[in-house]
Amino acid sequence: QTQVEQSIFAGGRNRANYLLSQLGVSAAEIQKVQSKEDLALMVKQAYYSILANEKALEVAKTAVVNLESHLNVAKNFCDVGMVPKNQVLEAEVELAQAVQNQTDIERELTVSRTKMNILLRQPVEQPIKVVDTLRYTRFPLSMDQCMQLSLDESPEIQLGRNQVESSAKNVDVARSGYYPQMGVTYTNTSTGNTSRAHGGWSNDDAGWNVAAVATFNFWEWGRTKAQVEKSKVELNRSVNNLTALEDDIKLEVTSNYQSLLSAAKNIDVSAKAVVSATEDLRMVRERYMEQVATNTEVLDAQTRYSNAQYDHYQSLYNYNLAWATLERSLGRQVLPSGLATAAKTAGM
Repeated sequence: QTQVEQSIFAGGRNRANYLLSQLGVSAAEIQKVQSKEDLALMVKQAYYSILANEKALEVAKTAVVNLESHLNVAKNFCDVGMVPKNQVLEAEVELAQAVQNQTDIERELTVSRTKMNILLRQPVEQPIKVVDTLRYTRFPLSMDQCMQLSLDESPEIQLGRNQVESSAKNVDVARSGYYPQMGVTYTNTSTGNTSRAHGGWSNDDAGWNVAAVATFNFWEWGRTKAQVEKSKVELNRSVNNLTALEDDIKLEVTSNYQSLLSAAKNIDVSAKAVVSATEDLRMVRERYMEQVATNTEVLDAQTRYSNAQYDHYQSLYNYNLAWATLERSLGRQVLPSGLATAAKTAGM
């Protein structure tokens, strides 16, 4: 006997399950995009960290060279009795601190390069050299454009909306219990002791019939009602989660955009501070050579010069990192000329 059954009506359960499966595939694709964008952000963070530490190391090395030069001058003055011994000692202390600072930055640079190698799935000890991209470029989008783009294309928002649709389909699945289940059954029967009967070829002893079958569970409406109410609660929770997620995205975009603007302003201010600190250090050194300025003034000027350079490079680092973080919030890559195409974003 061979029997084939085909469902005709299941109260919408079959269609709802099919749509749920499609939503599951879509959710998996969105999660894949999320993972790619998270990885892209981590690579950018490691990249800019390497550049920032390289710039900091340059400043630290310059400070060590300048302090060594000043120490030699102080020793020469001390040898001829022009300055007391404590100025030499003070210069030696400042030089020792500068050397320690250089050592710390070298360690941070090594860690940054190791992290990049790990992200690139390369041996951690492999030498890595990155191109200097720490510079200022005007961000092409306004705050309102960023907000709208993030609400339209952010993977997190897309995943939240997907969850709302899935919860709505689960309500349809639960409601299918209120309706009868209908289907068609085809049965073929062959009877006999020969291979012809076994194969269903015997016309004398074979028969078939087609029947329409309907089943309806009258006494399970209480359970069905509970399942429907439960699915409605889950739908309401998904809607609330989406609303909260939208609020979080708005706050995140606002914070990242303001960080971008703040870093942009600091770049200009810090660049002017570097120029002033450079001239200040030059003048104090010349005055010290004429014994018009004190040893402390020279050391303080050197500290101001180093700090001004640190602050300038840190502002560039903060600006570029804020740009990358804002891109992650938007769900799209942003170029100086405007938005990148979706294909470029997907291929990051």
